[in-house]
Amino acid sequence: MESRLFDVDPVTGSRTILHIDGNKITAQEDLDVEGTLQEAQRRFNAVDERARFGNGMMHHMSFIPMNVFFALKKQASGNQEFDKLLRQWLNDRDNQKFRTRPGRV
Repeated sequence: MESRLFDVDPVTGSRTILHIDGNKITAQEDLDVEGTLQEAQRRFNAVDERARFGNGMMHHMSFIPMNVFFALKKQASGNQEFDKLLRQWLNDRDNQKFRTRPGRV
């Protein structure tokens, strides 16, 4: 199998790599989120956990990579289902590094 770098997007930090195996071509998209994770960690550490949460106020909860956002949007059949999928993603321990404050959504 041969792999070739196809595209690099300097704005999003994504790279597209083509994997060629005979007549079959597979595209893989890699997204560099290191800077995003560092900023999320900085904001998470700066949050006062004793501050009130809720009361109809909006709070910045997470940085969500655009490819994840659009994958959830595509998976959902409507806004309510999208909200549910988004909450599940945000509350998943595997995605905790993207959170900017503790708590459940």
